[in-house]
Amino acid sequence: MSFNVNCDEYKVMGLAPYGEPLYTDQIFKHLVDLKDDGSFRLRMPYFNYCTGLTMTSSRFDLLFGQPPRKAGAEISQFHMDITCSIQAAAEKIMLSLTSALHREYQLDDL
Repeated sequence: MSFNVNCDEYKVMGLAPYGEPLYTDQIFKHLVDLKDDGSFRLRMPYFNYCTGLTMTSSRFDLLFGQPPRKAGAEISQFHMDITCSIQAAAEKIMLSLTSALHREYQLDDL
């Protein structure tokens, strides 16, 4: 999947409703270390945005068995499923974080 850093995040939200969260478990097994307190850490060998010109690395491509989508290429069911999975993972992270904050500070309005 091809995303421009700090620019194309809306594409994930736009494609997510058309897919199934088939890769969410894989995301948490390989890409994201989520702790009980809501903190999380990305496993950076799968990403390239800090040091390269792409969002993900070739290791990400190997994990999901797909090369990066070329600009203008057809959007496949895989692209819809991976974006749905990324969206589901992001929601789980946010709920984990807000739940931990609620437990710690006992605030109902976050």
